[in-house]
Amino acid sequence: MARIVINPKVFGDARDAKCVAWNEAFRVVMEDMSFEPASEPTEEQRKFFSDTAYRNDEVQLRRTILARVCTFDDSVENPTDEQLQEAVEFLDSVMEAGVPQTEEEQATVQRARDMIAAIVSGGGGGTAQAPGGAAEPPPEEEPPEGPSEPTTTSGGEPPEDRTTPSAGPGEPGEAPAQPA
Repeated sequence: MARIVINPKVFGDARDAKCVAWNEAFRVVMEDMSFEPASEPTEEQRKFFSDTAYRNDEVQLRRTILARVCTFDDSVENPTDEQLQEAVEFLDSVMEAGVPQTEEEQATVQRARDMIAAIVSGGGGGTAQAPGGAAEPPPEEEPPEGPSEPTTTSGGEPPEDRTTPSAGPGEPGEAPAQPA
């Protein structure tokens, strides 16, 4: 398993640090699963990432956008219906692969999947209801305490080091905003 190194600037807020950890964990899982998102980034999204390391790497651009959709990061404004549907499918494959190892991790991934699926089935698409547009949980659900930190090692094996650079806004390691 990989070890995720978080930009120390986000440690002022434990929820921000956990969301960054989840975002990076999803990107690592995509890499480990050789998952290449098919959904096309919007012009708005391309513009946002135009001064980042992702501008010249289409696969990594799509992975970071999809990971941010999965973590409700508002840096990905107005995700498309295709991005939302792909997020649901990706989270389903993460659960099927048994990636979340604890009950808390499983519940966190399942809740994110269910919230995005509700947006997809409601036809909200890239509107204000979408992740990145401060999606509200369904009324019967309690707001989360914050996602658990992903398990970063297993079986006592030494972790692989995958350091995330932090070159500025929009770069990996930046703290995402929290869902409402």
